[in-house]
Amino acid sequence: MSKRHVHRAPTAIALVALALAGCGGGSSSSSSGSSSSAASASTAASSTAAASATSTHSVSAVAQAYAGKLVPLAETWQGGAQHYASVVGGAGTQNLPLIASSSSAFVAATNRFADGIAALTPPPGAAAAQARLVSAVRQLGRDVQELQFAAEHRNIATADDAQRRVGPDGKAVSEAVLALAAAAEHSPG
Repeated sequence: MSKRHVHRAPTAIALVALALAGCGGGSSSSSSGSSSSAASASTAASSTAAASATSTHSVSAVAQAYAGKLVPLAETWQGGAQHYASVVGGAGTQNLPLIASSSSAFVAATNRFADGIAALTPPPGAAAAQARLVSAVRQLGRDVQELQFAAEHRNIATADDAQRRVGPDGKAVSEAVLALAAAAEHSPG
């Protein structure tokens, strides 16, 4: 695996964190606190990932191989996360059918992402961090699915509640991604 591809892992992780920040947006009737706290967490995650990408310590071959499998999963999911954030963030509570259909597609993408991560064999010392990431991604999927169901049933109060949880879920996923990246980078091998 090329050195350039290894350094793409933290960059892809930062992109995932940025995409998740957009998922925390509130409806037109909710405050932007969830969105701005997720954006702040994402900025911190991006800074950490950028610093990791420019570090000079060597990364084990096992971690490189792992990154080679994780990065494409993250990049695929990140595209869906960005699309979801832009659609749902702009919809507010005015377009519940759009929120429902976009949420359904994003739940499917999120479940595929979690399943893909769970199927990977982590580097030594990274299993707990990988399990934490899978758990955080699955929680995000459950809350987005709740938002989907609330939108389908035109339950604005439940939709607002679910949407408020998505921001902290995104922060949890971002933190778990960074923890996994750190564990994988520092794994022996």
